[in-house]
Amino acid sequence: MFLAYTPHPSRTPTVSNPHLGLMTEKTTKSATITIKFTRRSIDAIKPTGARITYRDPAIKGIILICYPSAKKTFFFRRSIGNRDERFLLGEYSLLFGPEQAQKKVAAILGAVYENKNPADIRRQVQAEPTLAELLRSYTDNHRTKSGRKLAPRTIGEAESVFRQHCGGIQGIKPSKLDAISVKAVLREINSDAQKLKTVSLLSSLLNHHEDGLGTALRGQLGALPKLQHRERHMSEEETQRFLEAVERNELGDFFMLALLTGQRRKNLCEMKWADVDIEVGRWTIARAETKNRQTMSVDLTPEAIAILKARKQNRLVGIKYVFPSETAKSGHITEPHSQWRKLLKDAQIENLRIHDLRHTLASWLINSGHSIDVVGRALGHKSNAASRIYAHLTRETVGNAVAGVVADKLKRGG
Repeated sequence: MFLAYTPHPSRTPTVSNPHLGLMTEKTTKSATITIKFTRRSIDAIKPTGARITYRDPAIKGIILICYPSAKKTFFFRRSIGNRDERFLLGEYSLLFGPEQAQKKVAAILGAVYENKNPADIRRQVQAEPTLAELLRSYTDNHRTKSGRKLAPRTIGEAESVFRQHCGGIQGIKPSKLDAISVKAVLREINSDAQKLKTVSLLSSLLNHHEDGLGTALRGQLGALPKLQHRERHMSEEETQRFLEAVERNELGDFFMLALLTGQRRKNLCEMKWADVDIEVGRWTIARAETKNRQTMSVDLTPEAIAILKARKQNRLVGIKYVFPSETAKSGHITEPHSQWRKLLKDAQIENLRIHDLRHTLASWLINSGHSIDVVGRALGHKSNAASRIYAHLTRETVGNAVAGVVADKLKRGG
């Protein structure tokens, strides 16, 4: 830590200290006493009601300040580039004494001889934003390769990931964030997907601060987990238990709409009454709020319309969102995980995520004979490639159909 410069003792008048029998140099803030720095002499220093500065004439530039609280701290003074600098070396303790202070001074002088001013480097670090401040700069000012500002959806996801996983490092400066700190954060995250999102966000923030800084950090982290396509969807038995449990859940309407529309959790959280046409049976999601940056129209089933009609009749006047929240800054629910865990426990369903309701709707469509194209349109995929993870369901449906026809023909003798 760089501290404000204080006048060097050699520039202050000296007076005698009749109590210690030593020569002292009087300053406006404290007296300066000359002693030889040894463990024994430093341990013998007792705190007074004032701050006292000690120096050893045999060790140029190093001083020891004893505070009224009894804390004793080593500093180093040096003129670098016609500027008086003062460096914090460390607090005196069993592990840090005169020898350790001199080693730190040697490192500082080594940098000076290479025409580097450690104080300038320290000041540059102090001037850096914290990661929390950098997040705000990133979401406000970052531009994509096409020159566009970040989409509200992207900003929301970045803020969510940072809020969930980066609270412990939010005060760190970018140049001080190392692989050890990031690995400690990742160890606390159970989901591989969330680990990758956290690394991606931190890398983006660092690259936004200084080009290449985030890329360098990723290289230091080593191998990261690779995501496998998740194909989990509810079986018929699980669906029945789900439908029974959802009736008893506080956010049952939310989870049912997730299943009936196949839309992403974030879009459902942000669902606005202004975007829902109950009479027509359509929900319009603006392009800025979709993952593929294209406006999407979701045709609502009669069951979904019934849920929305009931909610609209019971809503308070002026409420903007379909699923409002009195506590969330956004005005709508954001993380329905506690109610989701409660629902799964009630329904006795394991290893199911909210996003798997989307997969479940896709499996219903495929097994009912609908094409990949229909699935893609229903789920809002930008291309059929994103819908290919459901291709195995098509093969299963075809196989079952062939088996059924063959069994029927053989039973009837052809």
